[in-house]
Amino acid sequence: MQPLKIPNNKANNCHFFQVVANVSLRLFRLNRNKMFKGYTRFVLMGAVILASLSGCNSNDAAESTGKPVIVSTTTLLDDLSRRIGGDLYEYQSLMGPGVDPHIYKPTQGDLEKLQNADLVIYNGLHLEGKMGEVFKKMQRTISVVAVGDSLPKNMLINNTEFEDGFDPHFWFDRDLWYMCAIRIAENMKYKWPDNAFKIDSNLNVFAEELFRMDVEIKTMIAELPVEKRVIITSHDALNYFARKYDFQVRSLQGSSTATELGLKDITAMVDFLVDNNIKAIFPENITGDQSLQAVIAGAAQRGHEVKMGEELFSDALGGPGSEAPDYFAMVLENTRRIVTALK
Repeated sequence: MQPLKIPNNKANNCHFFQVVANVSLRLFRLNRNKMFKGYTRFVLMGAVILASLSGCNSNDAAESTGKPVIVSTTTLLDDLSRRIGGDLYEYQSLMGPGVDPHIYKPTQGDLEKLQNADLVIYNGLHLEGKMGEVFKKMQRTISVVAVGDSLPKNMLINNTEFEDGFDPHFWFDRDLWYMCAIRIAENMKYKWPDNAFKIDSNLNVFAEELFRMDVEIKTMIAELPVEKRVIITSHDALNYFARKYDFQVRSLQGSSTATELGLKDITAMVDFLVDNNIKAIFPENITGDQSLQAVIAGAAQRGHEVKMGEELFSDALGGPGSEAPDYFAMVLENTRRIVTALK
């Protein structure tokens, strides 16, 4: 057996020992055999120590922190996972801000993230389209959680686009979103029981924040008469919000943006706006507003003026500098924009 050859310059040393540490870390996570775990732990510790002796700084060795990796599909689930897990884990999201999950196609980098994850969290109920088939296959080797599958069916809104399907945009119902948080917490505690106390504490904080958000939403909505509570959007993402806060919702498409849109849909929406004297419609951050512009033009031809409201955040959060960098900011900002446009 040939002796292990170690590179003799600082840059290569750092890279070499990090590769050894990362491979050892993956072996340690994937294998349950105690003796093998002990061996890989020894190699891992040795690699990290040698890396530090070779002059690698803390940033170079960041991959060897040993924190479990949690990968979520959407920015909303990533935000929820971070709130429940806190600083106990490393988090990655497949989709970025403003990305439409209905038509998203995973990249090779996404597949690598999923393969290296300790826990994968996805929405389910067809939100991620055909990616659901990928997750089902992964369940044989990786812990995968579809938060929507655990929700009580009698609390979900029926969706006629899929056989035995339901509307997947349940995060706009605070009670259902809290149930998703519980599901994530249960899976975290099952895999890492030593973290249970911290996870439960974070879950309690999350519940309190949901309650405060609900009070603030109801305060804003109280300014808007019931007869004006009609939300027109590109696709059906706000049905749960509407049910919770006594709004009516209409959209050009169904609950998936993958649905084909035709002239008949635009004409029907123009008729609805004119017949019900609707003054504002709302674009979404995951879709363009061309179809809504066509609706506005159609209404104008019939002598009815409709304005374009501010963009609503539907299936994805905004970026770090936006008004919706997290879940609570997103729902509250949406409410403010809706109330302001419909007054």
